[in-house]
Amino acid sequence: MHLALATLLNRMDSSAFDGTSVIRWGAPVPSFGDLSVSSVATIGLNPSNREFVNEAGVELCDADRRFHTLGSLGLAAWSDADTRHLQLILRSCRTYFRNNPYDRWFKKLDQILCGTAFSFYADLYPACHLDLIPYATAAKWMDLEPRERTALLDATADALGLLLRDSPVRVVILTGSEGDARLVPAPPIRPRHKRIRICRERSPVGGRSPQPRYSCPWIQPQHPEQFRCDQRSHTRHSRLGRRAKLWSTSLRPKDQKIGEGLRKALTAFDGKVQPLPGDRSARHLEAFIEQLVESIRRIRYIDTIKARPISADCADPQRECFDPIKAALVHQRAGNEEEAFWLVFLFVHFGKHARGGWRYIRQIYGRCGEGGLWDWMSTSTDSHGFREWLHEHQEVLKNKDTPGGFGNHRKYESLDARSENGSGAVIESYVEWVNPPRTHDALVAGILANVANDPGQAFARLYESMDALKRFGRTARFDYLTMLGKLGLANIAPASPYLIGATGPLTGARLLFGITGPPSRLDELTTKLGDHLGVGMQVMEDSLCNWQKSPAEFKAFRG
Repeated sequence: MHLALATLLNRMDSSAFDGTSVIRWGAPVPSFGDLSVSSVATIGLNPSNREFVNEAGVELCDADRRFHTLGSLGLAAWSDADTRHLQLILRSCRTYFRNNPYDRWFKKLDQILCGTAFSFYADLYPACHLDLIPYATAAKWMDLEPRERTALLDATADALGLLLRDSPVRVVILTGSEGDARLVPAPPIRPRHKRIRICRERSPVGGRSPQPRYSCPWIQPQHPEQFRCDQRSHTRHSRLGRRAKLWSTSLRPKDQKIGEGLRKALTAFDGKVQPLPGDRSARHLEAFIEQLVESIRRIRYIDTIKARPISADCADPQRECFDPIKAALVHQRAGNEEEAFWLVFLFVHFGKHARGGWRYIRQIYGRCGEGGLWDWMSTSTDSHGFREWLHEHQEVLKNKDTPGGFGNHRKYESLDARSENGSGAVIESYVEWVNPPRTHDALVAGILANVANDPGQAFARLYESMDALKRFGRTARFDYLTMLGKLGLANIAPASPYLIGATGPLTGARLLFGITGPPSRLDELTTKLGDHLGVGMQVMEDSLCNWQKSPAEFKAFRG
């Protein structure tokens, strides 16, 4: 790339550009984006003058600057440029889409890539843009005299070949009108490149355009429909063909309307707010939408059971119908909110085993049927006694003849009563966090009062305060606090998906946005997307976590 740029710079001071409108004080633009890591490249004619000047024709400066000029580099002529200057020019090319890109053009061009997983704005699947003539001109190409066009083409005939020769680009996409294709020279592209050929067709007024002859064997006009048709999908076209409204049949009929709304919102977000290269294939998009719908249904399930009568038997651990969430609702309705909080904690800590169900919670909460309960009152007033009981009943609880265990989110936890990281220590640390005789309700009310009853800030304060708990990390805290909010035990809700410290959800966000940046940036983007879709942050967190496990095919995950 250094050699190619040096060649382009040497030509700036040559007589080849005399009498042309090339902006000679502006640096050549070998690429828009990082050519060294791009597998896909779009190809245009030449850079716009707007890469160097504003609407009034004044040179862009400071934060508005897109590419270097003689003035910005402190040079009198391009022949004075050394290695340091070349590095600065190449850096402005590599980071173009991270700084101040000319979105008026590139946002539209990015849509051409929608049939692939690539995007100019993605770090994970990056694409770049190249021009046949890597020099900006003061006038648009179509406004140049034929003599000037010919001179520029002759002077830069080998430029594209120099850039692509040692690049990782596998797919090149020509953009422009049919007539533009005839201008393309035949650079030395190796056979490893896949040649996708598209042109926007334009017919002259008063009739059909004649079939042009092409001297270039590898770039020819092709109707955009052929490019945007996703051959891997049996349901519909990829993003550019979405208006065909062919929709996956796997969504329930009553969820079709929700799915259609999510599809439109995702399309709008991708086109106007932030590229979503991860859902650009039809299969990925449908799988993500179905995970979003599944997450919405899981949250609505809590609203459904809250509206129904619940038998008191559901709160009895000796009964087969025992369910910790329904038990929490039974106690909440009876005015015993302390027990409801406690049951939510046990629900999160032990979880539901795939085969054993709620066995761990039932046996521990119900004292293995020996009489009495390890309810909040008993445990909070005698946490040492609870740990001793847990130690004495290890053999019964770990009985391999009866299916049981921790839920999927807690599968690495231990029943050990005396170790520093076992269940005994975790439960004792929870008691210390609540700090009786202070109640759960008083704990939450105090934090809400300090944040002017803001649900998002209260959630954040509680989340941070749970650092005091042992073996209760990011996922456990998020699940515990969101469940308190859904049950109406606390007026709290997450203001973001809390991706910092996450694994599955963070992986899903990186796949969706095509960005490998810091978790804080992914958290910000996911929050923005969740607000745009009109779904809560728990839906975003849950759906991203499940989608990344099977991004091309919907699979229901539990636990």
